[in-house]
Amino acid sequence: MTIKRDLMRGAVWRQWDLHVHTPASFHWHGKKFDDDLSSVQTKALVDEMIEAMNEAEPAVFAIMDYWTFDGWFALKQRLSESDAPVLTKKVLPGIELRLSAPTDKRLNAHVIFSDEISDRHLKEFLANLRIERL
Repeated sequence: MTIKRDLMRGAVWRQWDLHVHTPASFHWHGKKFDDDLSSVQTKALVDEMIEAMNEAEPAVFAIMDYWTFDGWFALKQRLSESDAPVLTKKVLPGIELRLSAPTDKRLNAHVIFSDEISDRHLKEFLANLRIERL
């Protein structure tokens, strides 16, 4: 029986950052994405994101914007364009939600999805959330 060389080496530890906000996030401080995710400003901001992730130590990131997947959609759209910078890291879509709970403390949930999930499924997930106005 032949064992692949990768399996013989054992565990490999990598740093992941599963809580990254983008200029689409509610509490983002600084320049934000335009409503048009293909605008010049949004493209420039996504290019800065790509450069920052490529230069950072983690091998994997999860976009965790408050109440939106627009950061993920902007990244995917930009990466599909011929003049886009190359992303050398794995990025997963996610969303950060504020939960209603019987406590005075703020309670947030972080939901991470596969990078192979369709945009339609992400939009359906968001559309099916129940929002409580306080």
